[in-house]
Amino acid sequence: MKPELEYPLIGGLPAPIDELDLPESTLNLKRRKNVTRHHRFFPADKYVEHVLFRTLRNLESMQDAKAPRDTHPILHSMYKPPKRPSPEMAVNEVIRAAKAGENMYIKYKSNMYIRKKIGENILNRVLEDYEQLRDKRNDPKSDDQE
Repeated sequence: MKPELEYPLIGGLPAPIDELDLPESTLNLKRRKNVTRHHRFFPADKYVEHVLFRTLRNLESMQDAKAPRDTHPILHSMYKPPKRPSPEMAVNEVIRAAKAGENMYIKYKSNMYIRKKIGENILNRVLEDYEQLRDKRNDPKSDDQE
């Protein structure tokens, strides 16, 4: 069954899991095995090609670290993936997060994540990617206009 509901947005960004209309979890959420990480930007394959969108997806503020394991799959069956934001919205959010000292959580192994700061190197790569995306969108000969 295909998801029918649009994923709710707040200020153009996907809402946290506790803002969604999901059934109450029946699990003891104090036990680590009963929670999982929900990336608000899904599916992952829509975000891997560009450093900008990959960084946005990995921001701590764009993940719900304690999504109940029993209701997380229900979320994906109810809600369509949120639309990928514009490069402008994405770069502004990454810059905001970097200035605030926010971390990224990057998948390391099957269900393990490493925490990483948004350092100058990452931010420079994000800005370079943004410039390339912006230039490509403004090029009338480009087939990759969104």
